[in-house]
Amino acid sequence: MSNKVQLVTIDFETYYGDGYTLSTMPSEEYIRDPRFEIIGVGVQLPGRTPTWTSAPMPALREKFQRVDWSRTIVLGHNMAEFDSLILTHHLGVRPLGYMCTLAMARALHGGKVSKSLGALAELYGLRKKGTEVVAARNKRREDFTPAELAAYGEYCIGDCEIATDLYHLMKARLPAQEQRYISLFTRMFAEPRLVLDVDVLTEYQQELAANKVALLLRCGLDQKELRSDAKFAAVLEGLGVDPPKKVSKKTGKEAYAFAKTDEGMTALLEHDDPDVQAAAAARVGVKTTIGESRVARFIGIAGRGALPVPLVYGKTHTHRVAGGGKINMQNMGRGSPLRRAVKAPPGKMVVVVDSSNIELRVCHCLSGQMDTVEKLRRGVDLYCDFASVLYGYDVNKKDHPSERQHGKVSMLQLQYQSGARAFKNSARVMGGLTLDMDTCQTTVDLFRSRFDMVKAFWARCQRALAGMYHGKDAYIDQWGLCRTDGSSIMLPNGMALQYFDLRKEESEEYGSQWVYDDKETRRPKKTYGGAVTENLCQALARNVVFEHMLILERKYGRHGSGVVHSAHDETVLLVDEDKAEECLAFAVALMHESPTWWPELPVAAEGGIATSYGGAK
Repeated sequence: MSNKVQLVTIDFETYYGDGYTLSTMPSEEYIRDPRFEIIGVGVQLPGRTPTWTSAPMPALREKFQRVDWSRTIVLGHNMAEFDSLILTHHLGVRPLGYMCTLAMARALHGGKVSKSLGALAELYGLRKKGTEVVAARNKRREDFTPAELAAYGEYCIGDCEIATDLYHLMKARLPAQEQRYISLFTRMFAEPRLVLDVDVLTEYQQELAANKVALLLRCGLDQKELRSDAKFAAVLEGLGVDPPKKVSKKTGKEAYAFAKTDEGMTALLEHDDPDVQAAAAARVGVKTTIGESRVARFIGIAGRGALPVPLVYGKTHTHRVAGGGKINMQNMGRGSPLRRAVKAPPGKMVVVVDSSNIELRVCHCLSGQMDTVEKLRRGVDLYCDFASVLYGYDVNKKDHPSERQHGKVSMLQLQYQSGARAFKNSARVMGGLTLDMDTCQTTVDLFRSRFDMVKAFWARCQRALAGMYHGKDAYIDQWGLCRTDGSSIMLPNGMALQYFDLRKEESEEYGSQWVYDDKETRRPKKTYGGAVTENLCQALARNVVFEHMLILERKYGRHGSGVVHSAHDETVLLVDEDKAEECLAFAVALMHESPTWWPELPVAAEGGIATSYGGAK
């Protein structure tokens, strides 16, 4: 290979069979399973015809390790979530960087299109994707005849050519900075450095099981009754309660509202009858078995090695990464034992830095609520500030935790146009607060009277929806950061918030309302001024956090150190023990610097150091 940095396309064809497929197993589990086998691999060098190699694993490993990968960017259609871990785990390859056409296409087109290489090939007018992989089910490498193996090779070569052509067609539409993010998130998965504490995980697993049993004993119901919607509804009716219902977003038909976040379930959890409360609590605890399955997956990963962090780039509407691998590391609340189980290996420390109140800062600055922005510059605790007005006395974090929590949920939730009923539910789910409707309405009214520019920005965003529908191009904010462009809103980093098939539909409850097709599922999704405000704030906050994250990776990303995880506003680094204090100081100082593209935005950060993720923050 050349000494210059070059892009090399790689595509693996691997054994799969009954009970062992990527459709039923996370990539990490599939790749590290004893049944894993490479049938063959396609490789395409710049300007060259792809080649196909089928050989036993030791021979492939020896061949790949003869190459100097230090000046190579490896490309694949699912490099970010599949091929990269094969390279590192089985073949010992550590390239300069990674690129993934699946991740690129998700950002540009959404999941319904980007998940399929064949659909993308058709969209871009490329060669038709083959179907030989279908016939490979349950076949080991030794089971293929020479003719079958050759045909499989042609199929793989075709995929290499499609992926290469797709990259060159899409790269002009995806900013270079975004491609660097793809490489970084792929490295977090492909080159695992964090380790898992099995003792902490096992203790948590036992705790979850015990809590579930306690809930069942408390309400006197068995697990089968609680898992069945019909049986749980019958239990409620037996207690003299009408089961809450809603219109299903998936089917459009009436269904039971038994999810934890449903307003009907909130009412049951707060019912005057303690037996109804217990039944509802048991239903939530038993039905939501994702906690038990997730900790079991973590335990499984611990038995196979270090933790590949699965973050999915391009999947969300606002371009924030999504949790993957069926362990969703974007949803590990502070204080969770899962965080405590994620640890640094010997000789390293975990440094966690959080961009403080970044969405709140973005919202108030974007909308021109400059009195709040000035308070942020002075370091005022806005949660206490709002709570003090709400309660009529000076609220501080130390002496008034409940009042401050009320202020916190208010500032974070009401900036996106929530009404009293939605706020009541959010206060319970987000803040653990039980508020009556009068208190919720008072809170909403106070917020809207105090932050008039935020309220006015909702109206600007509502007008922007109409502007997009009519194809008008116009800036939304006073800073000239976000502008409508057809059915999209262009962001300052060159990315777009896409509102696919934006249109108006009639609703019995809300009347005429704007809807668009969800980026990933293409199902209709309601939107309005406050929702667009939230989209913009999340997208801009994401850009601030990601830019800082990339700078930190450039400074510390070597010798087993660097950025190893990102969760919303947090950046998680792994560094040598003697570098931890320096790293934290540098990161906090960096994340106090306003972005060059928006110097008016005041930002701040805080962080910590520990041997575990949970201990650091």
